[in-house]
Amino acid sequence: MVDIQKEKEFHNKIFESQERKHLDEFYGFSKYIYSSFEQKVKESINKNSVVLEYGCGMKSCINELGFITKFRYAFDISDYAIEQNQKSYPDTEYKVSDAHFLDYPDNFFDVVFGSSILHHLTLDRAIPELNRVIKPGGHLLFLEPLGHNYFINKFRNKTPELRTDDEHPLLSSDLKSIKQNFEIDKTKFYCLFPLVVNTLFKKKKADFLYRTAIRLDELVFRIFPFLRKYSWIVVLIGKKKIVA
Repeated sequence: MVDIQKEKEFHNKIFESQERKHLDEFYGFSKYIYSSFEQKVKESINKNSVVLEYGCGMKSCINELGFITKFRYAFDISDYAIEQNQKSYPDTEYKVSDAHFLDYPDNFFDVVFGSSILHHLTLDRAIPELNRVIKPGGHLLFLEPLGHNYFINKFRNKTPELRTDDEHPLLSSDLKSIKQNFEIDKTKFYCLFPLVVNTLFKKKKADFLYRTAIRLDELVFRIFPFLRKYSWIVVLIGKKKIVA
């Protein structure tokens, strides 16, 4: 089981000190993935949707949905992050909560979405709890890092101060477990060749190289699907199963 207290202390510390801010430039090239993800979230909701941002962190984006729905909820393990978000966005109900033991009613949410959160959790406990709070047929959308790429893992091993001991980027077995619990309509893999461009060219990189790398990802993953798991990021879009 993930050590929740350590996770809380770690994230309070990095959120308050902004210790990971120096990585913004490195991660900046992946904005196209997050933009696409946020668009998918918007497409999944309507004015009556009850929506949960699952593990909102400091960069909560659920308030961008305010023009669509007023039924907005968000939680995080970090009380510092929740305090800051609630001050900025009082119309959203923020809550300090542990994803393994959510303080929401059964079958409550129409849509649940999260970014880079599942890999911090004990999935055997968190997935049933996630299933509990989503309405039958309700939507879930998650963006998560993968853990099969040797070079990405090498970087992770060299920067232990940037993560907790319990973090575990998702493996194929984790994706299989999620798919057993939910009807996953779409699994999209990102960033094999764009990551190479970002690493090799750094500040000298050109936009056309990224565009080429993105298209190359799509082509290679279609021809050689076994390479998908070596991507950096996976996006899962699906629904809670309706039991007859």
